[in-house]
Amino acid sequence: MKLKDTMPEFHGATGWLNRKIRKSDLKNITIVHFWSVSCSLCKELLPKLYAISKNYEVDLIAVHMPRQPEDEVLATVKDAVQQYGMKEAVFLDHKKNLTNIYNPRFVPTYYVFDQEQQLRHIQIAGSMRLIENKIQYLSRNNIQ
Repeated sequence: MKLKDTMPEFHGATGWLNRKIRKSDLKNITIVHFWSVSCSLCKELLPKLYAISKNYEVDLIAVHMPRQPEDEVLATVKDAVQQYGMKEAVFLDHKKNLTNIYNPRFVPTYYVFDQEQQLRHIQIAGSMRLIENKIQYLSRNNIQ
C-alpha cells in the first residue's frame, strides 16, 4: 500500500478474536497494526499503542501475521491476546490475505488511516511519538 490508498475491506480472515469488524464500522482515525505472536518488539510496544488509542478517538485493528509455523497455533495466539490485554478486533491472517494487500515487510508495522479511510502514515516499529504526532495532525486538520 502507498499513502492516500483507501483502506481495503477486512476479507479472508482465517478467524477473528475478540470480535469481527467491517470497514464500515470504522468512523475514527484507524490504526491497523500487523504483529506476530513471536515478535517481542510487537508486544513491547503494545502499551504505548494503547496509551495513544486511549488519549485519542482511534479505532484499532490488529492483524496477526505469522512469521513461522509455530505462530499459527491458535491457542498460542489466543493466550498472547489475553496476556497482553488486546481488546481490539484481531484479524487472523494465517493465509496472508491482508498481508499480501498491505505488504508489510516486518512486524510490527502500523498503518494510520484518516477519518475518510485514506492511508496517511506507515511506520515500522520506531517511536510511537511519530504516530501520535500524525494522529494529532489528522485530528486537528480533519484531513479530507
